[in-house]
Amino acid sequence: MPELAAPRCDLNEEEIRALLPQTWHAFFARFGRLRPIQREAIPAILAGHDVLANAPTASGKSEALVAPLLEKLLQAHSGTQLTAPALLVIAPTRALVNDLHRRLHAPIGRCGLRCAIKTGDASHFTPHDPPHVWITTPESCDSLLARHPSVLRPLRAIMVDEVHLLAQSARGDQVRCLLQRLTKLAITAPQRCAASATVPNVQGLAQLFLGDSAQVIAPTDATSRQVRHQTHLAHSHEEAAAAIESLARESLRRKILAFANTRRDVERVAATLANRDALAGHVFAHHGSLAREERLRVEKSFLATARGVCVATSTLELGIDIGDVDRVVLLAPPPNVSSLLQRVGRGNRDASETHVLCLYKDPLEKQRFEHLVSCANRVMLFPDPVAFRPSVMVQQALSLLCQNPKGWLSPQALHDRLPPDAQRLWSAADSAEVFAAMHRAGLIRPIDHGRYTMEEKAAQLFRRGAMHSTIDDSPETEVVDATTGRSVGSVLLPSKQRQSIAEGARPTLALGGRGHAVTAMRDRKLFVTNSGTAESCRFLSREAPRYSYLLAQDFARYLGHPERTITCHPTLEGLWHVDHYLGSIGSQLLGQVLHQAGVKSLQRTPFSLLAEQRPPSASLGTAPEILRTLERTLAKRHRDIGRLLQPGNFANILPDALLYKWICASLDLPAFAARLAEATFVFQSESHAHP
Repeated sequence: MPELAAPRCDLNEEEIRALLPQTWHAFFARFGRLRPIQREAIPAILAGHDVLANAPTASGKSEALVAPLLEKLLQAHSGTQLTAPALLVIAPTRALVNDLHRRLHAPIGRCGLRCAIKTGDASHFTPHDPPHVWITTPESCDSLLARHPSVLRPLRAIMVDEVHLLAQSARGDQVRCLLQRLTKLAITAPQRCAASATVPNVQGLAQLFLGDSAQVIAPTDATSRQVRHQTHLAHSHEEAAAAIESLARESLRRKILAFANTRRDVERVAATLANRDALAGHVFAHHGSLAREERLRVEKSFLATARGVCVATSTLELGIDIGDVDRVVLLAPPPNVSSLLQRVGRGNRDASETHVLCLYKDPLEKQRFEHLVSCANRVMLFPDPVAFRPSVMVQQALSLLCQNPKGWLSPQALHDRLPPDAQRLWSAADSAEVFAAMHRAGLIRPIDHGRYTMEEKAAQLFRRGAMHSTIDDSPETEVVDATTGRSVGSVLLPSKQRQSIAEGARPTLALGGRGHAVTAMRDRKLFVTNSGTAESCRFLSREAPRYSYLLAQDFARYLGHPERTITCHPTLEGLWHVDHYLGSIGSQLLGQVLHQAGVKSLQRTPFSLLAEQRPPSASLGTAPEILRTLERTLAKRHRDIGRLLQPGNFANILPDALLYKWICASLDLPAFAARLAEATFVFQSESHAHP
């Protein structure tokens, strides 16, 4: 492939306009002038480079990529009809797919092209008459490849939107496989581009998704909005609701978006607010256990109202149009800096800075808020890299089996379709081990010449559309309105509660910020009617995002904690509080090293652990000794620790050896062992005992 010429980066607006004769008016005429990211990205894309556009939210990144990609395609087909589909756009969530379609379908239409979406919620998919531009999610893209691969052969360009939201996740690993498969399938290798919010190590992100030759466009004059915050003490849900109500009373036309880290907290705060006269009828709840129709109702109602409060989990962090939000409230510190930026970014979108109210329960939470805001304003995100997940190899093997009209697949064919870094980590022999595990799980069976075909168990997953996702299925019980038959959402029913309902108990449950009285349970569904007060629901406890080692270490520096020091405080109950600031996984590993030294730990957080005995006065040992302890720990508890790395769907069928290899590839155990070997234990006297 000939080397591409470097694009000129000093073009003025008139010169760039001349490069876009067919798309300028459609995409940019209604704006006063081009944004910085658009001025720099357009020439690079027209020159044929794979480009990652790195710029803050609402900076025009999507248009900066789509317009020149379409211009290039239209110019290449001057005088002939552009074969569809020509451009595939992959967005992380269904909400972002809908938002992109809302913003792009009109300018794409003005170019004489058709744009459509395909998601699990909505599909304009017609394989015999595909659109020129398809906007979809990773799961729906996987479904397209498995079910209608030939339709995608004319593809000439691919764009991945908000790619930073996919990085270091199972879905990100899946997308990277899909890009490899689309490149092999297409008649001509597609040009690949991606859009990302401002992140550190953006070059590494570009290499993962677009390849080593990708160009990163990150304008130096594109500035991020600063976060301005207030903190307020709120020990309970009632106090949090009172703070939100006080904020709402400051203006009768104020929209407030409050974020909680758990679905249970969403329900508790929303139910408390709904019972306050000042907000009656203006309180909404939004989270993943609500039915899709209920979430859409909330989104439309909150968008239409000029005044109200919506309490949500991360489901409203991005992409869903809920109108202008006057103030964002955080009910607890988010798990990382990226999440903080996404949440506070929903408010004051047209202002140069964003304001947020942070509610904390104790001094540590207040300090965490202060630190996260400081990191956000410095654009220090502290990513936590994870190696390519072997569970995605299982998912991709099933998808490739369906893509092949002959219905068979070999381990080598799977290996050839992994991204380059995954091919280096996982050998063809490892792919064969994955196939053997899938055979033992009843998903596939060998036929001849080292090839495998699907069993009925995998065929059922295909018919249900359940094989295209890397996200675990939910074991929650569906809740149905007994009057209308409409699904309200789902809850997690403990076995005792399920048994009591079967024996005639009729509890009331809070779901969607409203009370629901149980009337019956049949066909594994819970039927309810509206009621007044209600007890809290339980929801599936999804694994919280891990607190990274680097973020925890920076938090220690922020607090003035001495470097390479582990501080130990006796408690009044005779236990020991051990401050280490090693992050979620580091805390687990330290607990195991202490256990080897005869010290049992009871509770672990990313910053500390509670030990039954006084830790050893001497060091934990030499680096080789600690490393051997860590390796023995992982050999026994690799699945528990692996869950913190979010292994994705199908991980339960993988052999132990592959999971162990993946965890070791994701964690730098020798460096961590050296860090613990250098650590100094500092003991405070009983006069400093924690209550």
